[in-house]
Amino acid sequence: MRELGALSAETDAIVIGGGPAGCAAAIGLARRGASVTLLERDRIVAPKVCGEFLSVEACAHARALGVDPSALGAATIDRVRVSWRGTTVESRLPFRAASLSRIALDTALLEAASNAGVTVERETRALQLENGRLRIRRNDSEEARTAHAFVLATGKTELPGHARPQARTSPMLGFKMHLELAPAQTEELGDAVELTLFAGGYAGMQRIENGRVAFALAIHRDAYARLGSWRALVAAFAKTNRRNALRLTGARELWLKPLAVSGVPYGFVHRAAHDERHATDAMHQTLYRTGDQLAVIPSFTGDGIAIALVSGTHAARAIADGRSAAAYHEAMAKKLKTPMFVAAALSNAIASPLGRAAVVWPARMIPAVFSFVASQTRIESASHASSRVT
Repeated sequence: MRELGALSAETDAIVIGGGPAGCAAAIGLARRGASVTLLERDRIVAPKVCGEFLSVEACAHARALGVDPSALGAATIDRVRVSWRGTTVESRLPFRAASLSRIALDTALLEAASNAGVTVERETRALQLENGRLRIRRNDSEEARTAHAFVLATGKTELPGHARPQARTSPMLGFKMHLELAPAQTEELGDAVELTLFAGGYAGMQRIENGRVAFALAIHRDAYARLGSWRALVAAFAKTNRRNALRLTGARELWLKPLAVSGVPYGFVHRAAHDERHATDAMHQTLYRTGDQLAVIPSFTGDGIAIALVSGTHAARAIADGRSAAAYHEAMAKKLKTPMFVAAALSNAIASPLGRAAVVWPARMIPAVFSFVASQTRIESASHASSRVT
């Protein structure tokens, strides 16, 4: 473990956020001998607007961190089924993935962080980070914390003074619900992730642990305004094809209302150039962005959790090795270049009827097209993944 800084500080590193990215960074640092405090704003782990797909890389990283998705009951995912209008194409994935609720994953990762020696403080909200001091609210009072390095792992939530650029936020609204399908429909869904493209958006459905199903939809805000409600959106989805109608017949929603999110900057990647413009600000030299605070890939690729775990792992290594935040951000931008490019191209394609046809129809003749595309959005090989954590 290299010296993290010359200034006096209470701890080596403070990690802001207790999701996959924050836990990966905290565990990686603790295993290298650093003193680490992880701040989590919620008292208990809550559901997140996330597809809950764990790629082979995400699974490898999770296991290296001490969390085995299969031991937590994760469902196996080994194929993709894509539909548009009356056409459905199915293809095997180039890897075996898993599907696990964020509640189960985040709970296990936070426990692994505690077991690694990380000090986990719940119900602690970060308010402002400036001049090497983090102002927090805990137990209805405010205090300041200092550290040699800070890891920003707040997901879609912004930290005042360090928010991501919002100029190119997506016009899409995201919704998520957990369902209990009729047994025959759960069995027919099987080991596939089902993607349905429709005018104005797309939806995904896949099994998670305990026989439940994760159901996520992204729809253009104008299209949703015409529908007017979640119930109307679900009804419209059921009409996209017969299979979806059957899936939802007799389905039971497991939450009182869906989770929702808007204004997500899909395609955002934090650039080292931003750090260089603030080179005189010591805070930008010691603030390491991870997960959605580093890059936001379109959700249909299923790479969000993998990016969170990979970036958290690399941030821990960069901090331990004494590399600056700018150097870390530059390296991660290079690693993300191809996956983000492919994902952006697909996202642009499915935004139009012609593009949706161009995505689905070639795969009718060569189903392996989807398998190839899936391989191009992976951030890191599984063999690399397991060797990067320790």
